[in-house]
Amino acid sequence: MSISKLVKRLSIFFTLILFLVLVPVIFLLTLDPNDYKPEIESLARDRGVDLQINGALAWQLYPTLALELNDVAFAADQPAMSISASLDLAQLDINLLSLFSGELSFGGVRVEDVNLALTEVALTEAATEGPQPAYPESTAEEGTMESAGQLSQLNAQRISLRNLKINYQPLANQSTQLAFNELSAEQFNLAGHPFRLSLGLDLGYADQKLTISMDSQLLLDLETQHYRVETQGLQIGVAGERTIQSPVDLVADVNMQSGNWTLSLDNMHLDDLAAEIAAMGTIDPLTAKGNLHIIGGAGFINWVTSKDLLREFSLESEFDYRAEFLVLNGFSAKINESQIDLGLQYYPQGHQASQLRLNIGLINVDQYLPAQADETATEPVQNPLEFLDMVPAFDIQLTVDGLTYSDYHLGNIQLNSQISNAIANVALEHADFADGTLEAGLVLQANNQPQVRVDSLQATNVQLGQFVLTETGELLIQGEAIASFSGELVSLIGEDYLTGLNGDGVVSVDGLSLRNWNIEQNICLSAERLGGTQALQSSWPANTEFASFSSPVAIRNGVVTLQEITSGFGNITFTGGGNFDLVSLDLAAQLALLIQGERTSEKGCSINRFIRNTELPLSCEGNAGQGGEISCGLDNAVIQAHLTGQVQNAIQERLQRMLAPEDDSGEQEEAEEVEDPTRQLFQDALRGILRPNPR
Repeated sequence: MSISKLVKRLSIFFTLILFLVLVPVIFLLTLDPNDYKPEIESLARDRGVDLQINGALAWQLYPTLALELNDVAFAADQPAMSISASLDLAQLDINLLSLFSGELSFGGVRVEDVNLALTEVALTEAATEGPQPAYPESTAEEGTMESAGQLSQLNAQRISLRNLKINYQPLANQSTQLAFNELSAEQFNLAGHPFRLSLGLDLGYADQKLTISMDSQLLLDLETQHYRVETQGLQIGVAGERTIQSPVDLVADVNMQSGNWTLSLDNMHLDDLAAEIAAMGTIDPLTAKGNLHIIGGAGFINWVTSKDLLREFSLESEFDYRAEFLVLNGFSAKINESQIDLGLQYYPQGHQASQLRLNIGLINVDQYLPAQADETATEPVQNPLEFLDMVPAFDIQLTVDGLTYSDYHLGNIQLNSQISNAIANVALEHADFADGTLEAGLVLQANNQPQVRVDSLQATNVQLGQFVLTETGELLIQGEAIASFSGELVSLIGEDYLTGLNGDGVVSVDGLSLRNWNIEQNICLSAERLGGTQALQSSWPANTEFASFSSPVAIRNGVVTLQEITSGFGNITFTGGGNFDLVSLDLAAQLALLIQGERTSEKGCSINRFIRNTELPLSCEGNAGQGGEISCGLDNAVIQAHLTGQVQNAIQERLQRMLAPEDDSGEQEEAEEVEDPTRQLFQDALRGILRPNPR
């Protein structure tokens, strides 16, 4: 065969080959995909997807395999979820040469203006009873490793996502909105090579909005399951009633193969709060060990709690968390002027009892109280015990070195408490109260009707302190007493704790002292004017020292009623009752004073025989508040009438004996045996003049 013929035949062959290759390429290059939009939408409907392609479609085969979508919307209904979405623009470029090497490499991914809505729907009986899909018996670990190996070959030179909005609406709860304002990545990969990631997103729920923006170095290695993010100046904002912005330096590293993880947050600022946290641990089982340090934060905590309680706050702690327990070691905090050391051991329910140990320095309650209450302010009624609903079962041990409130001081407080099912049983084992001791049993109940109940209260040698002031600022009542309360004292929590106070019990006090007023001295001054002798002591003590005080007590809506008061000193006893309003601090009491014997006490004064063994009315009234005054006094009008009657009856008896006739033995005859009409008329006249009171 000649060379010319061979060349001719080869040219015909290559021409045919070129024709077979170029014809499909030319066909695809000249094909308009928009002509096939109805077929694409119909194919989607056959698969249960309502697809609408409103904008133009475009594709490209060379030099990259590219696809572009414009103005597309679709909707689909699943058994438990309704899905709808729309987008303005989506572009995808795939490097063709990478497909021959087994990789999936994107030149760029660009998505703009996406709205995705996910709405939960109630499952019907048909959907729940329908056939369940069958799954192959291959292990999940094998599938995961195979998928990880494939995805590790995925990379993209550029990823750009702008204005992506996702709205999730559950069946019963409020909706959640997630908006990716911007997400961009350069040299994105899943093979463990660090790449840059910029992110800005908004997360909205109810009336709160969380904003996050960061520029980070990200490492994602699916093959070794090693993940690391490192960012400086992570911006976190919470918008709602008040907007909070905080920059954070974040480093997080998770290695699934070794099971280790580390986390550090530095330079976090929320208003006046600066916090740092460093932690490390293992993943399976989940454990954590690290340090937490917070400086400031008083303003932030006050905003969170809506209570202006703190002026300064700092916290430093080492913590150890494991799946079965949490231990806080070396926890110390400074709140205003108080130093707190805490130890916490928490065990999930079903394990051994959790414990909380607190050692607190001096606490000044006055610093937590508002300077002046705003009586015009109207706030909704809140339950101050509602926090118990969120507290797991706990055993709490509390130790306080000292606590002051106004002129009261408590020291060495020891408290044991058990919290379970929103009810706290509190046992106050010991508290020094100005050289006295207190023991009490209380129950705090948060659910149903929130209430505070006192089951038992015992106080020994308690210094009452500044209790009642006179107009001149002098103390009126102060005592070193032994007091006990037995019974049940219940306070329903509401707008005013005191007005909701109800209970019954018994109160007894030994050694009660009434300051700057000596009742015995006042009685003896009155007795001296009535003919008694002076007291044996040359000077009177300034106070009245009572031997005892006891009474059943009933509290109704904040008003204390002492029903059967028994008290006294020397030969003087008091009985009676009275009311004390815990809200207004008004006191009103009606007592009966009884003097038995010839003297008020061993060194007291002698008493006119006409008022011995006779109950004399004693009234006490006034206000026990700051600047108020309580006064007690005998009813002189009643005493005068009593004495007048006693004197008249004595004179009447004496005259009757003088006017009665005498018999032969020299004794007077009975009045009814007198026969002299003149004597009888004289006696009747004397009775009319004296007008004696019946005894």
